[in-house]
Amino acid sequence: MTKLALIAALLLGTAAVPAVAADLMISPEPIAQTASFSWQGPYVGAFISSYPGASQVAIGGELGYNFLPTDNFLLGLSVEGAWYFTGYAPEAFIKGRAGFVSDRFAVYGFGALGNFSGGPGVYGLGAGVEFAATDSISLDAEGGIYQLAGGGGSYGRVEAGVRFHF
Repeated sequence: MTKLALIAALLLGTAAVPAVAADLMISPEPIAQTASFSWQGPYVGAFISSYPGASQVAIGGELGYNFLPTDNFLLGLSVEGAWYFTGYAPEAFIKGRAGFVSDRFAVYGFGALGNFSGGPGVYGLGAGVEFAATDSISLDAEGGIYQLAGGGGSYGRVEAGVRFHF
């Protein structure tokens, strides 16, 4: 047999033999999880607040922004207003906060400056906790001592609310 006939016989012989190899099972790549809750960024909120010692209850709203200069250190700034059902004039505050975050929890201290509509200035110091219930909604609770400017009295103030993060 010539070399050409031998090559032709080999090619025809291999073409007639069925493949016996098993199909490879390739698993699809896992779908990457989208980013979960992020403490950094803007938020809007609604809350109920009270000066329990003065029997005052209010509803309010806030607009704020959080910064994370490191993975766990929180800085924030917000503007809030509250409208009282029980006699106090509406109040407005600018609040700064600093604290720590860990996954879905935040603990922070805050300082507030503000005033009652047509009334005295107010400043306060306090602390708060916040829990991210979903990837964009958190629940918070705060407590602090607020002092009326000009030697007025000081009052305890508590607040609980919900924040929508963007």
